Amino acid sequence: MKINDNEYTFENASFSKRSSWGHTSKLFKNGFLISSAKTIYYNRTWESYQYQSVMKSAVYNLIDENKVDAVKWYKALHSVKRISAEIRAEIQDNEPANIELLELLSKI
Repeated sequence: MKINDNEYTFENASFSKRSSWGHTSKLFKNGFLISSAKTIYYNRTWESYQYQSVMKSAVYNLIDENKVDAVKWYKALHSVKRISAEIRAEIQDNEPANIELLELLSKI
């Protein structure tokens, strides 16, 4: 999927064990691995298409990492150790990298 001159691709795989099975997904941006996820199922899955939930998990993992990094960056930039919940929420909600990832998430 192409979003803002960036090409996002997923590499998905299935695995099976004696008592469970699952899916793995790797998310690539312009050919570089940026996130991955693994989901184990013990029963059937109710996805719209195969690998949908594990692909979304890979994107959600990256969004969460970006939020943590944005707060760390803000603290380092302003030389503070603690920030208020309001500032934290504003930083996390306005993380530029996540805006593109949310668009990718809507297309999955």
